[in-house]
This record gives sequence, structure tokens and C-alpha cells, in this order.
Amino acid sequence: MESSSIIAEARNWIGTPFQHQGRSKGKGVDCIGLVYGVAEVLGIAPDQIPEDYHGYGRFPDSGKLRRGLDQYMDRVRISQVQP
Repeated sequence: MESSSIIAEARNWIGTPFQHQGRSKGKGVDCIGLVYGVAEVLGIAPDQIPEDYHGYGRFPDSGKLRRGLDQYMDRVRISQVQP
């Protein structure tokens, strides 16, 4: 899958209001809900993204969040970030 496809679909969600634990494009979504929504639209297999869960608080546990991101993503220096 091309990163441009992921970016294009994520941009389709612009304007969706923030809603804690939201999963609905146009109605309400949070950060992990956006990941799941984009993955679903693009047909990305569930084993290629973090397990979905809803029992998290409104404010992230930065250690848990970082461990989850490290499991599925490669770190990139801020100077190397590009679309």
C-alpha cells in the first residue's frame, strides 16, 4: 500500500469533530479512531494495526502510547518528516 493512499484517506476525515473514543467519520473520532477508520476504509488487515480497545482515559498514558507506537511504527527524526 502506498503512503499516499493512507494520507489521502486520512485527509478525507478532516472536519470530523474530536470525540473521545469516537470511531465515526463525520460524527466524531479520536486519534486511534482515525487510525482504525482509515485502516478499515483501505482494507488494511487488523493484524497490521494495534488492537482496538476502548477502556482508555481521556488523557493518554504517554508510556503506554509510546510502547504501542513503537510496536507498529518506525521512529523518524523530526527533520526527516514528510507527507
